[in-house]
Order: sequence, then C-alpha cells, then structure tokens
Amino acid sequence: MRNQLKIDGAEIYDVTVVGAEHYLKWIAAELSGMKASGKKLVFGFDGRTLTTARMQKIADALRSDGLSDDVALRADMDLIAGVWADRPAPGYKPIFDHLLKYAGRGRREKIADVRKIMKEHGCDHYIVGTMEGTAWLTNMRGQDIINPLFMSHALFTPDAVKLFAKIPMIPEALQKDLIASGYELFDIDAAGAEIGKIPESATVLYDEFRTNCFLFSSIPAGAKKVNAFDIVNDLKAIKNDVEIENLRVTNKLEWRARRWFGYSNSCTSKLRVQTTASTTSTPCSKNSTGAAVSFCATETTRRCSATCRTGRSRTTIPDRRRRSRSNPRAS
Repeated sequence: MRNQLKIDGAEIYDVTVVGAEHYLKWIAAELSGMKASGKKLVFGFDGRTLTTARMQKIADALRSDGLSDDVALRADMDLIAGVWADRPAPGYKPIFDHLLKYAGRGRREKIADVRKIMKEHGCDHYIVGTMEGTAWLTNMRGQDIINPLFMSHALFTPDAVKLFAKIPMIPEALQKDLIASGYELFDIDAAGAEIGKIPESATVLYDEFRTNCFLFSSIPAGAKKVNAFDIVNDLKAIKNDVEIENLRVTNKLEWRARRWFGYSNSCTSKLRVQTTASTTSTPCSKNSTGAAVSFCATETTRRCSATCRTGRSRTTIPDRRRRSRSNPRAS
C-alpha cells in the first residue's frame, strides 16, 4: 500500500505516530493559510464516504480555529471522478429474498414496528442510512460487498417507505411483493433528490453515526432534525423465536465444520467452549478413542472421553493429533 501511494508531492502520515485526528488540524492549518487571500473557501468531499458525525468533527475543528464563517462545507463533490478516467463501475449483484422461515417477521410487520417508534419520537420522516438496516427491513440479501448486503438506503415518509437500491438487480416478483408491502422503489442515485423533497415543516429522524453526510446534507434546511439512536438497528437486535432457533442451528453446524476441519496445534490447547443450560451429566455411549472432551451443545450429546455435560461446563476441543490415520473421521 505504501509503495502504491509514493507520489511526488504527497506526504503520508502514520496515525499510530501523529494520532488519528491529526488530519483535522492539518485541514484547519491549510485553510488558515488560504484565508489571507480573501477568496471564498470551500472544503469539499464525497459525502457518501463520511458519516454525519465525522462531518460534525470537521466542522468543530474549523470552528475552533475561527474558520466556520469563512469556509463552506460541501458533501456532494466526488473529486476522484475527475482524475480517474478508467474507474470501474460499482459491481452490483443480484438481490434475493430472505425467506420468512429465516427472518421470522414479514416486511409489513417490520414497517409497523418502525412507525410505532417514529411516533414515540414525534417524527414523520426517518432515514435508514445503512445497508444492514435496509437488508433487515426489506427481508432481502445481496452480494455487493463481502457481507450478504446490497447497496441501499431507505426513507420513511408519512405515506410510504422509499427504497433506494439498484432496482434491476431485484427480481420482478420480489419487486411486486415490495410494492404490495408499502415500498416505493427508486434507483440508489436518487436518494439525495428524494430526501431533498421532504417538506420544510417535517420532522426527520436520523442517526449521525449511521447516516452519511451526503444524505444528511440533502435534508431541507427548514426541516426539524432529530438525532437519535437508529430505530432499525435497535429493532434488529431483538431476535424473534425463529431467528433464535436459526442461530442455534447455525452454531451447531459451524461447530461441526470446525471439528471436521480442525484447528492448528497452537490453538487446540487454548480454546474453550462454554454452554449455558442445565448442569446434568450424561455418560457418553461412544467413548471409544480416549480423546479430549469435545463440545456438547444444549440438548445434544457429542462424542467425548468420559462424560458429556449438557450445561454450564468447560470443555476442550478434540485433540487432532490423536486422530487415526486409517479413520480420519475418528475423534
């Protein structure tokens, strides 16, 4: 990375040496030097890459140096686009339905839950600024990044929920289902323009840590802004019965995979697994190899050396070195 950034005229600062907030002082110092020219100063950046909280830190740094009245902040400037001629287009991937048997709650139910909390905050508009938020809200998943998410935002209005995504990536049947559930579909690039249509008399809820400053800057100046903990982030932290059961199944499957592939010798002596259920002990009927005690999931007995404990127990991971060469599955 450092070799790639070796450019004439560019200086690299190591944040482990100068501090992560060093760039704020550098920006303020550079703008202070330009102030004497008498020209109108504009500090521009791509607002899609910074949270509203980060933009506020920049504004505070300028204010502390007496520059707030001399420098205008613009969050709609993608300066890299002007110099990167062969810049690759975003790699949008197909979006698919996250079935009810995995989600546990339907789209209409989740919208109703959000509106209930909006009412408690006294808000009639709400910006969902994160991909994980819209994925949970719409019961959809994608592959635009490493996680199963898709590039998207959402805006709650009094009459509908506006979803901003790459609409051609959503199957037609799923689009119809979204519309039937109360969604209006827009291209992701239309988010700023649609937020800009919010009435001046509106009250808009947002989370400064989960809303990028481009979306925030698109809110009309006259609208009342309420900075609060993200509603969707709060709701999705409360797991329903279906999600809890799926988590239990997933953890069991993951543990089986880890047992099968094993760990390095340096890890097997350190790792421990803790379960939380009853403290009853059950003799193991498959104690044939004398290997170290293996994991016992709740209501499930696994192979072990002497006793399998379902409950509050500390159990070591099976010793891979004792595995038989003739029977690689033996543990």
